Amino acid sequence: MCAEKTGQEVEVYPSSRFEKAFNRLTKEDQDNVDEEIDRIIENPQTGERKKSDLNYLWVHKFYMGKQQYLLGYSWLDQKLEISLLSLGTHENDYDEQKR
Repeated sequence: MCAEKTGQEVEVYPSSRFEKAFNRLTKEDQDNVDEEIDRIIENPQTGERKKSDLNYLWVHKFYMGKQQYLLGYSWLDQKLEISLLSLGTHENDYDEQKR
């Protein structure tokens, strides 16, 4: 169920961990991340769902320059809400999610 199909607006809730990482980015990189968030809003299943103890987590991978970034999120279709959990490079990202 996509927001455009229902005509409802999707609520997005950034975590403090996400906001910290986002605020450290340049304005240009923040704009790129905003575009990636829009892609997630259009289709929340665009990312890859993790397994085991991280099964609540979806990860959307994208590049800014030559660096790959991971945007971790969870979503509830019935409420049309997305929680932005983390943003960072691949290194140590999954260890951070377990904390």
